[in-house]
Amino acid sequence: MYKQVPNFEKRTNIIEMENLKYFNEYGGFSEDGKEYIIKMTKDLKPPVAWTHVLANPNFGTVITNNNSGYTWYKNSRLSRITKWSNDVLIDTPAEIIYIKDKDYNKVWSLSPGLNQDDEEYYMTYGFGYSKLTTLQMGLLQEHTTFVPKEENVKVNILKLKNITGEKRELNLLYYINPVLGEDEIKTNGYINLNYDKNSNIIYAKNLLTQDIKEQNIYISSSENIKSFTGNRKTFIGNGTLKEPYGVLKDSLENENSLGTTPCIVIEVSVELKAFEDKEIVFVLGADKKQAQVTAYKYTVPEKSKEELENTKRYWNELIRKIRCKNSSRIYEYNAKWMACIPNNSK
Repeated sequence: MYKQVPNFEKRTNIIEMENLKYFNEYGGFSEDGKEYIIKMTKDLKPPVAWTHVLANPNFGTVITNNNSGYTWYKNSRLSRITKWSNDVLIDTPAEIIYIKDKDYNKVWSLSPGLNQDDEEYYMTYGFGYSKLTTLQMGLLQEHTTFVPKEENVKVNILKLKNITGEKRELNLLYYINPVLGEDEIKTNGYINLNYDKNSNIIYAKNLLTQDIKEQNIYISSSENIKSFTGNRKTFIGNGTLKEPYGVLKDSLENENSLGTTPCIVIEVSVELKAFEDKEIVFVLGADKKQAQVTAYKYTVPEKSKEELENTKRYWNELIRKIRCKNSSRIYEYNAKWMACIPNNSK
């Protein structure tokens, strides 16, 4: 029997939007102009997807205000790791983190566009990173994403804080819709998964490589992988992307992607004591030769946070000399953000 969901504490205005500079009805700049913060509710959100690019010379990702987007390696068109959505209205996510409370049998995701609930979501865009903040089911959730200066990897740091006086048992699932090429229609059925239990890594390779060689990616986590699947049809089942059938199950089937409509999903378990907080890391990377070294480095939360600060420092140094001789600071803010675009895109 599952527990009845109590009336968990709800907090509004987790971030004081009125204190932001040049605030419109959707968002505004922090005092120093280094962050742009967007607030979203079911009834108030940007009319189309607003995007942020995080990249180094070989690897990058696009993050939308719905915590959606896609990831690439070496070439953002010909070598997509995950699916690109060309619909700025629906903004279907290709990478999702699901959370399931096992005691209450309650499922939600860190993708505001999927949830359609009454919670408040805050997307912060900073130089070199993004951060989604929300409070649901008595859990304060912060999902920070960044791409390091050099390694070919996308790092997701999820901080969960239990603000209730009871223990919480959770399942977390990290889902991606893989492409490993230019078009998923071409690669469907040709993506092969390999689970290295000793290294706690799932490898994926496109066996139909014609344009770009060595299309390999990997997924790992700071927590032990409990189960996985590569079959999108059985994962979604009779459900939807909002609440897939696989999330409701006790474990996934450990299926390969060969011959199927692919996905890659890993499942981990997390326990939070009363008022405890914990950081969980999910990584998505390319370059198989460096996979174990890179995965091992970034699935240690302390190492990830250290590199996050290095990445912030790098971008701040890049734009700190930009000054605009104008009475309005909005021109300086915009100039700094525009300066990041050619350095961050490929």
